[in-house]
Amino acid sequence: RVYAETNAPFADSDYLVARGRASASIWWWDRGAASAALGDVRVYRTTDFIPETLLQPPGDGARCVALTDGFEAQIWEDGELISTSWRRQPFTDDQWAAFALTSGTQTLAARPPALALGVDPSGRMLKRIVRAPLDWPDLQRFALWTGAVGLVVACALVGAGLSWSRQAAEAGAESAQIEAARQADPVIARSRADLATISKFRIQTSGGDALAAAAHGLSIFRTLDIAPRAWSVEKRVFAAEWDVSNAAAPVNTVAAALEADPMFASVAPKIDTDEGRARATAAVVAPLEGAR
Repeated sequence: RVYAETNAPFADSDYLVARGRASASIWWWDRGAASAALGDVRVYRTTDFIPETLLQPPGDGARCVALTDGFEAQIWEDGELISTSWRRQPFTDDQWAAFALTSGTQTLAARPPALALGVDPSGRMLKRIVRAPLDWPDLQRFALWTGAVGLVVACALVGAGLSWSRQAAEAGAESAQIEAARQADPVIARSRADLATISKFRIQTSGGDALAAAAHGLSIFRTLDIAPRAWSVEKRVFAAEWDVSNAAAPVNTVAAALEADPMFASVAPKIDTDEGRARATAAVVAPLEGAR
């Protein structure tokens, strides 16, 4: 959990840990993007989100799965998922070869057809999800619900209500003392300092050749005769912004061109109609020359 919290790839990240036989896998997603995608349909809750891959039956070897939105290449060994890659369109032979290379597998069988697996009724992968333990906010919510139930009973039984009120006051005072002691605990303070140190260390030591990724992405824009207003490469994510009105190609064409390149995956285009601008982000998946 320390690793998951200090290596989150988004500014506002949620994560899920799935237990394996000898290891664990971590799934991150952008909490803000997920909440925005829901809109007014329902309230975003972290515990309601599970990656679609974990709803599928385990596999054996390499396979390509047709998801609700897009396609995912997967490599399984001994019932363990060791590598995945998502694409908006079906994988081409070149993209499949790039996936094999970046997964540490130099050679794979020919690109398999995409499978529509659906949900695993036995829930074998779901059973591997590591649930977060109860923390202080959970205990506080439990105490509030207990107090609410006590208040209802007190309304019916005046005598018992007085007792509940007195006990609630005593419990509230004890809770305040416990919280104060928790805040002053040197072990907890040291843990917070350690987390901050780990996070700084990761920022200082992580990375790759950002300019190489940027040059590769900008070359795609040049082939489409589009000059981005701004671009960036941060945490292995290439981003570019351009004017829609002056663009020689539509936004979907730009997204498809980035997606077709083996260096990029998970392309996410977005159009701001009020400003007349478009923005696209793409994960850098191919090894960068000169990366540390």
